Amino acid sequence: MTYSSEDFKSWYMLVIGFFYAGQGYSLGSMVLLIPLYIIDVLQVSSRSQAVAIASVIIFPWYVKFIFGFISDNFAIFQLRRKPYLVIATLFSLLGWMTLGQATSVFPYFFLSGLSLALGSAIGDAVIDGLSVEITPDQYIGRLQGINWGSRGLGLGAAGYVSANIVNIYGWHILFQVAGFFGICITVITLILPEVGWPFTQQSRVQQTRQVLLELKQIFSRRRTITRVAYFLFSGFALAIILQLTLIMETEFDYNFTQIGRGALTFAVGSFVGSIINGYLTDRSDTFGRFSLLSGLYGISIMFGAIFVVYRNNYLELVFFLLIGIFGGAYESYQLKVIQEETTKHLESTIFAIYTGISNIGQFAMGGLIIVVLADGLHFPILYSMQLVIVILVLAGYYLRDLKFSYD
Repeated sequence: MTYSSEDFKSWYMLVIGFFYAGQGYSLGSMVLLIPLYIIDVLQVSSRSQAVAIASVIIFPWYVKFIFGFISDNFAIFQLRRKPYLVIATLFSLLGWMTLGQATSVFPYFFLSGLSLALGSAIGDAVIDGLSVEITPDQYIGRLQGINWGSRGLGLGAAGYVSANIVNIYGWHILFQVAGFFGICITVITLILPEVGWPFTQQSRVQQTRQVLLELKQIFSRRRTITRVAYFLFSGFALAIILQLTLIMETEFDYNFTQIGRGALTFAVGSFVGSIINGYLTDRSDTFGRFSLLSGLYGISIMFGAIFVVYRNNYLELVFFLLIGIFGGAYESYQLKVIQEETTKHLESTIFAIYTGISNIGQFAMGGLIIVVLADGLHFPILYSMQLVIVILVLAGYYLRDLKFSYD
């Protein structure tokens, strides 16, 4: 099949948004609630250990570029994307169906979690490539706003719906519901069109050699260091989102119903912030606008520190809302920059490389450092989160060099 951007239909973004909402639900159930499962059910000794285990389990998200490269360049039944989406769903389903059977972290829980993470990482790389291929350039900001906004909504749904499922029915039912939902989003997403196979006249060896040569040329440029630094630091800046449920349970003493309420408030904010920011940056994208966004995000992080000494349930919900709005807007902008830095016909590969770097910053660096710092110095996570403000400045410095150096 041959497809061009002129054939794009606006309702495709609704389908893509539905996928990211469903993926956000599954991913949110994994990264927001599984650390609590590790602490409460598998009885690990500290928050730091729980976050470290979760960070290792999601290792496939750090190497998404492998799945992007494969789905970019190796067709199955003359299709580049959709068969891999089915494979991703099978890995995810296996993980969800076996996750609750383990009585200790190693080896069965770890392997189930790894299977789940593998499936979600493959699915994310595939839909990233599919969506950026079929979307015209003038819709980039809105697309990424819808993507992250929908994922944020799914994350919030995971916090609210999944927390209540655990509270009423238990962890096993949660894992089964998440697995079933994963199948549904795959079936819906299969209706999207797919760009035709571009290497029909080449052998697999020739094709792979050509792609690797192009990647070598792309990543030998001076801008590569700037790109890596920006995506790493901007990913680190978003690590705060992963700590919200830990804060709710271990520092606010929330029950699962209250955790769900806070997560839902965050999700609504994330959806609104992402959509609005995507629309605004499609109209006008300047370093001044980005600096304002970074500043507002930093202020919302600072706002959270007051709850260490002053507790107010309504103000706490305002905090979750602000983190959602400005954190969601910040991530949707990062994804916009990533898409702008991709190369045609290698979208999935390069998009996966950059988002993989961001995931390392978010999960392996930021997510772990914030909690280890808090536990090591024996003060609340809300204090160690203030490190993110410094990281926001570093990310802004590298983005200016990457994107706005000629303004």
